[in-house]
Amino acid sequence: MVIPLENHLIELKETVYASAYKNDVKDFELADYVLEEKKELQYEIALNCHEDIANLFSMTPYYYKTSRDDQMKLDDICQMSVSAEFAVLIYRKR
Repeated sequence: MVIPLENHLIELKETVYASAYKNDVKDFELADYVLEEKKELQYEIALNCHEDIANLFSMTPYYYKTSRDDQMKLDDICQMSVSAEFAVLIYRKR
């Protein structure tokens, strides 16, 4: 399972929201499975055109939760670096 960590895509949220929030990272317990390993990955993604920024934003839940007025804050941005921060959770069946 892959889950977003606290600062995943935080730069997008800082751009569109007046008050950006960090992701609430929760422990996932799956019935009949035990967490075997957790690997955290963090890196920067360079977005070098507006189309890439818009495409990334449209692939997130924020796209569906954000007003059109706030989405328009991305319209004039042609370059942006965003943080990718997530964890890969590896489970084993009990």
